[in-house]
Amino acid sequence: MNVLPEMMVHTAVTRVTALEDHELGDLVKAAEAAIDEGGANWTRSPGQAPLEKYFRGVMLAPHRDLFVARLNGRVRGGLQLIQPPPLSETGPSSGEIASFFVAPDARGFGLARGLIDAAEARARDLDLKVLDLSIRADREAAQSLVRAKGFHRWAVKSHYAHVDGRFVAGAYFSKDLDDPDGLSDEDEEG
Repeated sequence: MNVLPEMMVHTAVTRVTALEDHELGDLVKAAEAAIDEGGANWTRSPGQAPLEKYFRGVMLAPHRDLFVARLNGRVRGGLQLIQPPPLSETGPSSGEIASFFVAPDARGFGLARGLIDAAEARARDLDLKVLDLSIRADREAAQSLVRAKGFHRWAVKSHYAHVDGRFVAGAYFSKDLDDPDGLSDEDEEG
């Protein structure tokens, strides 16, 4: 009896300031797949060229970090960490996770968890105290993941996004990087 060796899977998450054209193309394809499936906080893909410009802009923005997740060498997900502006007096210690997605065919390999871990490590390096993010309410798996990573829901907005002619709710989450147990979900009953 022949036994086939298990397929080796290699994953990596890195912060990038530049991407080769083929890597940018992979990032755009991953974003479009996530958008088509209803994720990534876009309602419709603006198309390849606008997404390429968007991601190039993120890499150039001085207070934004772009992280990419690779599966077997190909970019299959992304996340950006938005840092507070340097002269902010009201929120100099809060960062935001945005444009967070993994292509549907690349899920289940720990890429989303790796992206969050990398953003959190970078936030700590920057001495940020709080990380915030928002997720459409119909993205239950994503909400489950961020809760498992120590984020706590603090609000729900009923008119978060307008999708296919109707409003979709969204949930807002925060994580206290100094005291992850210090926050609690606004709607949890003890």
